Amino acid sequence: MTKEEFKAKVSMAYDGREKWEQFLERVWQLHLQGMPHWISVEDELPPLEIVSESWETSDDVLVYTLSGDMLVSRYEFSKLTKEHYWIFSDHDYIVTHWMPLPLPPEKLSSLERTGKNCKE
Repeated sequence: MTKEEFKAKVSMAYDGREKWEQFLERVWQLHLQGMPHWISVEDELPPLEIVSESWETSDDVLVYTLSGDMLVSRYEFSKLTKEHYWIFSDHDYIVTHWMPLPLPPEKLSSLERTGKNCKE
């Protein structure tokens, strides 16, 4: 995808927002760096790793639900029941899309270095 195609696609969703050009440039740079993107559960599911003879699980991923929520979850498969599950603590969501979580930051923030909020 070219930058112009990307700009046209994204601008349909964000047209009229303040600092649009800076926002677009930042998102484009993330795109070039290989930032994860949404994957439809109809196209692909997160890769599973064997946990035991009867259970497989994915790494934590970011999921988007039918109700519009974004949550961190895992995808799991029980070999005993042959059932697949998305793991949530308090609700039964219908997942439509998922993406790998980004890597943690390389630099420590002021909060992580001092244990204090940087705006204090």
